Amino acid sequence: MVEDATDIILNLKRIPFKMHGDRPETIRVSRETAGEVKSGDIEMDSGVEVLDPNIHIATVSEGGSLHIEMRVKKRPELYSRRP
Repeated sequence: MVEDATDIILNLKRIPFKMHGDRPETIRVSRETAGEVKSGDIEMDSGVEVLDPNIHIATVSEGGSLHIEMRVKKRPELYSRRP
């Protein structure tokens, strides 16, 4: 692995997701071979969509692997809407 855990987490936080429901969803990304891992490599159910599939997550080194499981959920609204 080229990046450390902090860099990978920061890269993951840059990925824009669109939720098609209100329930949290579990998504995964795995790679067993050397190379770049991008947001388009994330495996998800139909309740989640990656809006930008080209965001760099990590680079797997020769002989390495990457397995990440994470939960995504909608953020609460930051501002209340007035009529």
